[in-house]
Amino acid sequence: MPDWQVVKRLPQAEAWSGIPADAVTVSVERLEDFTAGIAITFYTLPGDEDYVYADLGTATAHYSLGSVGTYNYRKPEDLSAAGVSAFNSRILKITGGLGANLALSSYYKIDEAGVPAGILLVDTGHTREADIDRDGTAEVISAHGTPMTAYVYRWHDGYAEEAYINDALQADSVVLREDLIFEASDLGESEVTEYRFTPEGLTRQHP
Repeated sequence: MPDWQVVKRLPQAEAWSGIPADAVTVSVERLEDFTAGIAITFYTLPGDEDYVYADLGTATAHYSLGSVGTYNYRKPEDLSAAGVSAFNSRILKITGGLGANLALSSYYKIDEAGVPAGILLVDTGHTREADIDRDGTAEVISAHGTPMTAYVYRWHDGYAEEAYINDALQADSVVLREDLIFEASDLGESEVTEYRFTPEGLTRQHP
């Protein structure tokens, strides 16, 4: 059974007057996925070579989303904003770069007025949304590294929780296949064991 832990680091979302006048806009993405149309503006600040930032704008207000990636990954193709289905909701996902093969994914719930609330921050790898336990609600899954590490994030009792799948399976490497089966293996070993993720836990698949 995975050891679920409440995710304590959440993305920032604060009302403010808007992007500073001297900011340099990288790109703007307009989303119609929510009741209130929103625009996400990615930008950098003069003298700040550490981070890329984002602003969420509605017809009547602006919200600072803080840093959403590192300065080295400040090209438009390094940054994205999209509405995704996860945690039984339509939520906003913002993705920025942290390293050569590492992303930062920030998730926000958006209310009918377009007001964002940060619910999940993932810096453990590249993320995807999928109904991994096949209960009708998509979770968030992240994977990164060599050997591969895997995390699953779920919504439970009003909070996001995470489970480190390598620990749960006591495996050096855990890979999630396209058919949502985990492959667990240890360094130096050729044997691969398959597991299915269910609401009750991880179930070993027998050939």
